[in-house]
Amino acid sequence: MKIDCYIINDLLPSYVEDLCSEKTAQAVKEHLAQCPSCQNTERLMRKAPPDILTETPPRTDEAKGAQKAVSRFKHNVAKKVILSLCAVIICAFTLFLSVNQLRGNGFAFSSIPVQLLPQKYEAAMRTKDAQSIYDFQTKYITNANYNKEQISAALKSLKAAGVEVEKMRLLKNELQDGENVGMLEFACTGTQDYFTTLMLHFTIKNGKLSFTPIREFTISELNAPKIGNKVSHASRLNDLYCILGFNRNN
Repeated sequence: MKIDCYIINDLLPSYVEDLCSEKTAQAVKEHLAQCPSCQNTERLMRKAPPDILTETPPRTDEAKGAQKAVSRFKHNVAKKVILSLCAVIICAFTLFLSVNQLRGNGFAFSSIPVQLLPQKYEAAMRTKDAQSIYDFQTKYITNANYNKEQISAALKSLKAAGVEVEKMRLLKNELQDGENVGMLEFACTGTQDYFTTLMLHFTIKNGKLSFTPIREFTISELNAPKIGNKVSHASRLNDLYCILGFNRNN
C-alpha cells in the first residue's frame, strides 16, 4: 500500500531516532527507496541536532515573564487608545450640541428628549385605551381639547372601519430659532396604498407639542362606513386626529 509523503514526513523524526516499531520502520524504509523528496528530507534530519527533531526547548521563566509584560503593555496601550477616541468623540458631540443650543438652530441638547417621543406616542396609541391616550395628550399635546369619551368613541369608530395607527417615525428633530421643531410620520393600516401615512410638522413649547399637518390620510372606500352612497372620509380622518391629539380646527 502506497503511503502519502505527508504521512512519511510526520513519521521521519521517530524513524531517524529509531523510535518506530519494526512494521512502521519497514513501511518508511520502503517509501524512502522510491521517493527522492522524502530521501532528501531524511538526509537533512540526520544532519540536524537531535533536540531540533524531538521538541522545542522550553521557555525560561524570564522569557515567559517578558512575554506577559509585552502582552500587558499592548493591552494597556490599546485600552488607552480606545478610551482616548471615545473621549474625543464625546467631547466633539458635546461641543456640537452646545454650539447648536447657543445659536438656537440644529440638533441640540433640547432635541435629545424628543428622540423618545415616537416610542411614547406609539405606546399610548397601541394600548387602545382611552384613558392612556387621554393621559398622554394631557401631558404632551398642546390644546388637544379631547375628553376621554370622545377618544373612546373615535377608537370604536376606527376599529369598525378597520383603520389603525400602526407605526410612528421621527423624520426631523432640531432647533429652529430657539424652538424644537420636526416632523412625525404615522403609518396607518386600513388606508389606501398610495397614501398610507400622515405627516405632521410639530413645534415644542414648554415640553408640549403643537401640530401642523403636512400630508393627510386617504381612507379606503372598502373599509370606511358609508352614508347612502357616500364614503365618510372626513369623519374617519377626524377620528384619527382625535386619538392623535391634534385638533384640525385650531
